[in-house]
Amino acid sequence: MKTAIYILLSFLPCFVFGQDYPKIDTLNYGKNISHVRYFMQYDGEEMLLETYWFNDLGKHTITYSGYDGYVLFKQTKTIFNYDTYGNLSEIASIYYISPKNDSIGKLYSNEAGEYFRKYKSIEKLDNKYRSLYERVNPESVNWNSDLPVYEKMIFKRNVLGRDSVIEIYNTFGDKIYLDETVSFFYDSKNNLERKKWMDITYSDILEFQAFKPSSNELADTITNLTGSYQEKTFKYFKDSIVIQYFVNGELTGNEIQRMVDNGLLKTELTLNANGDTISYYRSVYDSNDQLKTWYRIIDTGYNGFGYATDLVCGNIKKYQYDYNKRLLQIDTYENDKHICIERFEINKK
Repeated sequence: MKTAIYILLSFLPCFVFGQDYPKIDTLNYGKNISHVRYFMQYDGEEMLLETYWFNDLGKHTITYSGYDGYVLFKQTKTIFNYDTYGNLSEIASIYYISPKNDSIGKLYSNEAGEYFRKYKSIEKLDNKYRSLYERVNPESVNWNSDLPVYEKMIFKRNVLGRDSVIEIYNTFGDKIYLDETVSFFYDSKNNLERKKWMDITYSDILEFQAFKPSSNELADTITNLTGSYQEKTFKYFKDSIVIQYFVNGELTGNEIQRMVDNGLLKTELTLNANGDTISYYRSVYDSNDQLKTWYRIIDTGYNGFGYATDLVCGNIKKYQYDYNKRLLQIDTYENDKHICIERFEINKK
């Protein structure tokens, strides 16, 4: 008998099936930087969301989150480890919940399922419980070895130092398990030729009812996750890359990436198997080859595999840097309306 698992939107895992991992920005701010604080201002209120810490070599080693914003009751610490060659070798996330917030969270969870079935939304329930949680500074938490690892990525490389396999681990209940592997294949010129995601069979997770794009409404269909696989193939041309998407060997989409003269990505056009446009993005760079403006021209909320995705707010993003080419601010617009500021506060050693 197959089991369908329904997950509320606020509890969706960070590592989602079918996404193009690794998409990890290790925030290269250079040496002599202690930490960088990441703030977001939306509707006039600025919130501290994350803090990134760096070692003496300038490597991003720790991310703290859970200061404010969407998740108040849980604090997380994400650890980035590197091999002797300076390559990223492992990412592991652990979390802490204070006793008070743990008890409130259990009350919330007990009520959430029935509330969602009745009202098809949990927004009012979120507002009810949000004011009850105590605020905890994640940097003040005693991050001892007994705290559980709930997400992990392990990176393996070939003899040329390029990505070979990534193992992605997630948590179901109180058990961490190998959820997915990502394998990389190269041609004779050492260009990435094929990338394969294999969903590992896990007896307790057989089916999944996903949400509609950027919505808390469930999709009409059930998606089989375990034991399936997704692939991308890459063909290189003078000023473009053509990518094909496959799910269990069946073509589901095509993507065309066009580059500017220096190899930077200029446009991304994604089509479904019928040739219909499902997304189109454009990027503009400054004289220092830094991303200056990003445009979302079209996005239906589905990727080339046919999976629903959450769209980021706004369709235009503008980037600001300091004189050392370090990212300082991202301004987000919905057409001509300025709706959000993301600010990076750099703290030197």
